[in-house]
Amino acid sequence: MINDNLRRKKSFQEQTTRFYQLAWEYSRPKPVLCWVVSGFSGSGKSIVASWLAQQIGAIHIRSDAVRKQMSGIALDQRGDDLLYSQENTERTYDRMLQLLDDLSSQGLSVVLDATFGKQEFRAKLSNWSVQKNVVLKFVQCSAPESVLIQRLRNRKHDVSDATEDLLPIQQRSFEPVTTAEQLSLISLDTTTDWKKILGTALQ
Repeated sequence: MINDNLRRKKSFQEQTTRFYQLAWEYSRPKPVLCWVVSGFSGSGKSIVASWLAQQIGAIHIRSDAVRKQMSGIALDQRGDDLLYSQENTERTYDRMLQLLDDLSSQGLSVVLDATFGKQEFRAKLSNWSVQKNVVLKFVQCSAPESVLIQRLRNRKHDVSDATEDLLPIQQRSFEPVTTAEQLSLISLDTTTDWKKILGTALQ
């Protein structure tokens, strides 16, 4: 009888200890993360970004949506050439950085989804991450050109207006990542088992 009481008491103490450990795990602040998912149109970056956001409980910010919202265009409405001017592109990236800053200051992690073809835009993010002491990771999505073209041809009811005609322009203007950027870069062929690769990176 005494032994039974001791066992029950020990079991209760162990359960109580475990309860407090779990309470601490759930209540303590989680580190703010920022993932930057880049690549050409049709590379699968939005699918990757959406999946990543779900895995880490982050806010997914897509440049196509930000661009149209800033110009007062419905997400299902096709934009004209002016929407994709250099000026509007710069405004879009600046707005994404502003949203990132606002959300991260509230303790929220963010996944940014855009081409990020210019080193200038990527450098602004890197500088921001250093100033804010936020972990920044880049994912560069890719796929064979034939796959990119087929995906863009098959795309329907998407916020992006990109067509296969845009690919040569993106390829010519894309500025390769720097040596410093490569240190935090994950190159991802989205025709492979990319979820397994990113799953490993998240551990």
